Amino acid sequence: MNINFLASFPTNAANQVFLMSESHALPPAAKALDEASGGRLTAALKVAKFTGKRDRQIEILAPHKGVERVIFIGLGEVSKLTARELELSGGALAGALLAAKVEEAHVAATVSGLKDIKPDQAVALLASGVPLSHSKFKKYKTKNPDAP
Repeated sequence: MNINFLASFPTNAANQVFLMSESHALPPAAKALDEASGGRLTAALKVAKFTGKRDRQIEILAPHKGVERVIFIGLGEVSKLTARELELSGGALAGALLAAKVEEAHVAATVSGLKDIKPDQAVALLASGVPLSHSKFKKYKTKNPDAP
């Protein structure tokens, strides 16, 4: 899986991920896609009652020409966000992409409103949470003796 953390990317990127706080405002990169799609993102978020709460996510399929899916990851109240919670959000991001069987995704890596964490540190923490979520420990796993 190839995940690109970018400040901005084209509105026609196939798989896009946005981080959303409880402020209910679309991130800047998502606003451009929402406008290009005729407000489909805003409508989908409203129907699903997605508010950006922490540990919540939503996947919107084919909202615009050339876009396969858009995933929103809820961060909760950004002003109270800790480094550990950002890592966990990175893990949630990876889990959503793995569940969708996505091979490449673009993540809008802009998190504004953080108090104790710099924006570049926030992106690094998100990225460090990705491999932590899908680590597999097979070495000590019991093997099935009946398996061929």
